[in-house]
Amino acid sequence: MIKNFLKKLELPNPNLLVDKFISQKFLSLDCTSFYEAIQFVHHLPYGRTSKADCLLVLAEMWGTCSTKHSLIAELARELNIRSIQLYAGIFTMSAINTPKIANILKEHGLDGIPEAHCYLEFNQNSFDITFSNNKQAIMTYHLVEKIKITPEQISDFKVNWHRKFIKKWLSSMNYSYTVDELWSIRESCIAKISSAE
Repeated sequence: MIKNFLKKLELPNPNLLVDKFISQKFLSLDCTSFYEAIQFVHHLPYGRTSKADCLLVLAEMWGTCSTKHSLIAELARELNIRSIQLYAGIFTMSAINTPKIANILKEHGLDGIPEAHCYLEFNQNSFDITFSNNKQAIMTYHLVEKIKITPEQISDFKVNWHRKFIKKWLSSMNYSYTVDELWSIRESCIAKISSAE
């Protein structure tokens, strides 16, 4: 199904290269083309790798929006597909778009929390392979802000950008939380999303 979506985008589908590092990792997992690599990562479960290192997605067999998309961005770079770009965007994570966190938000009297989300763009078309239940890899979140980033920026840079946005957001809301307190609630939400329940 995702392959059809990628074809509609007219995304190139070169064969992986036996003499390139990331390609070799995918080839060892029986992926031979770019589409197969994307599909493989898409089907991996959601979960944080032990470090914000995209190569750990293939070692630990799971990943978040940041690590999954930065891995594919790095593979695209290796395959010389220059038109794929890695983005970070901010959306409001709520009980509507993330039902698993409804109780946490309710417990803290929140309608939602600004969340940073990484995804890919190709020729101004967005796609999102974070969750395997997103069968067509369509970007479904309404973003209030976005920036182009590099795979190297998925850790400290993205966190700092996200926290600055939360600080600005809190100043416009009636909540009494500090940035650190809201960040802690957000961490509870992420843990809930990562759980198998």
